[in-house]
Amino acid sequence: MKNAREILVIQLKQFGDVLCCTPFIKALRKAFPEANIRFLTEGIGAKALSKNPLLSEIILFPKTIREYFPFIMKMRTLRFDMSFDLSNIPKTAFTAFLAGAETRTGFLKPGRSIFYTHAVNKPEHLKEYMPLTKCRLLAPFGISC
Repeated sequence: MKNAREILVIQLKQFGDVLCCTPFIKALRKAFPEANIRFLTEGIGAKALSKNPLLSEIILFPKTIREYFPFIMKMRTLRFDMSFDLSNIPKTAFTAFLAGAETRTGFLKPGRSIFYTHAVNKPEHLKEYMPLTKCRLLAPFGISC
């Protein structure tokens, strides 16, 4: 998808997990220099990325179910071309789907893969440096970190 203009990256929780997304973001920005890259995270993650010049916007995940559906409606207005679910948990897989991106990429996992157009194998037996694992989601598009 060479002409992606709106890209959503999702990684909730854990300060370190969000920081480990930096090589992923850098590779994505190199591949799509003109795109708006928006990063969906929670409070502590937003602080970790607040000074990252490669991101167009940091979006906070809603704290309550009451806030969730208005949030999804707002996300759909952004008309994402691509989304990448780095968290790989049920609520982020569902959110990636509902946000409406044409191309949705996440890790192959029972019960979650149905929400993705590209489900990438993540070998569970392989002990790998976390940023490299996250970068596996870029492989279907010929992008490497």
